[in-house]
Amino acid sequence: MRVLAVDAGAGSVRVVEVALLAGRLSAKTLAAFPTPWYYDGAFERWDVAAMVGGIRDALAAAGEFYSWSVDTWGVDFGLLDEGGALLADPIRYRDPSHQVGAAELERLLSRERRYALTGIQPLVFNTASQLMARRARGDEELRRARRLLFLPDLLHHLVAGGDTRIERTIASTSEMLGLDGEWQPEVVSLLGVEPLLSPLCEAGEGVPPRAPGHDTAAAVVAAPGEGEGWAYISSGTWSLVGVELHAPIPTSEALAAGFTNERGVGGTFRFLKNVMGLWLLERSRGERSVEECLALAASDGQTGVRFEVNHPTLLNPADMASAIRAIADGPLEGEGRLYRCILENLAREYAETIATIERLTGRAIEAVHVVGGGCRNRLLNSLTAAALRRRVLVGPVEATALGNALVQLMGIGVVGSAAEGRRLVRASFACDQAVPEPE
Repeated sequence: MRVLAVDAGAGSVRVVEVALLAGRLSAKTLAAFPTPWYYDGAFERWDVAAMVGGIRDALAAAGEFYSWSVDTWGVDFGLLDEGGALLADPIRYRDPSHQVGAAELERLLSRERRYALTGIQPLVFNTASQLMARRARGDEELRRARRLLFLPDLLHHLVAGGDTRIERTIASTSEMLGLDGEWQPEVVSLLGVEPLLSPLCEAGEGVPPRAPGHDTAAAVVAAPGEGEGWAYISSGTWSLVGVELHAPIPTSEALAAGFTNERGVGGTFRFLKNVMGLWLLERSRGERSVEECLALAASDGQTGVRFEVNHPTLLNPADMASAIRAIADGPLEGEGRLYRCILENLAREYAETIATIERLTGRAIEAVHVVGGGCRNRLLNSLTAAALRRRVLVGPVEATALGNALVQLMGIGVVGSAAEGRRLVRASFACDQAVPEPE
């Protein structure tokens, strides 16, 4: 059985062939291209036509396959007119225009109330903040819109046509979905977008089956944990640090600690914290390759310099290196010291987040699974193992594509459950244990 996973990240779009043969999974990248975006003089926008064209070309060149589906990052959306055409390219979640919306939303409905209703951490780039910003500026695109689709739903619609339902895991990132899994009427009414919202569907539904629209939801499906004593770090541009639960934790303590309750596959919740992640290194490295940066970081000793990795000034600065140095509690002279400090502080944040998860859930975490592109960062994994002082298991790198494909296979009926999917991942891909860096 051969299915295709279109894994669209903020940095690149990849089309991955996932095959299930004789009880083993394999993954092979068929096509990849940078995620296109541009500045139109007012806003940073995703180039959806280029994304659709790249996906169509990859599907056409892929040969025979049973099904395909797409996952993307959360919160971003497109607005369609009455004929189903895209009115304008979606505005990127890092665009500074959303700050006005976040402030106005807070004025009209407190973050405490919104968290109690949705369980979603109020963040400046959430869909709710983006929509409120559009309302505040009298946005013409929003006035003309007749339908709203999140990015994975939009790509499905534009590539294949037809289906305009919204998949539930991606909807949950918006801060507009209630704890019951349905559109939250108080929030939706405040934003004035109820007429734009399509019916919801579950991951695995449809012909062909829909993957989890949110990339982290897909990655968690393929995280090869067993039992309940494990957590995950979906490591990439963002680092999503969390656990899989069967009920949300929408408490004031969870809100204050920065946790969110996003929907997972099979009625689960992803109780997690968004950590800025390898975006910090990516935006600091200039013309250097990642490998060069890591070599410089490895040659430098422990810095002991601290900074807040989720500081708001680091969301989209013009000069990341200067922005980090401005908030660090010690000098960061030289590139190697800067890169080393970034990795040290990410590892420290991971350890503090896991400790908070244990406190808020009452669950002892014995192992942490690092999945996604950050698996390749051996120095970060080593620092993470040292900071966590527990087993850190690395892999698979292709967790998001595998989770996307596994849910398609669940919808087809070839894989019986997420638990069976994780058994297949464990049987098919080796997980290395990170060795803590000596102190």
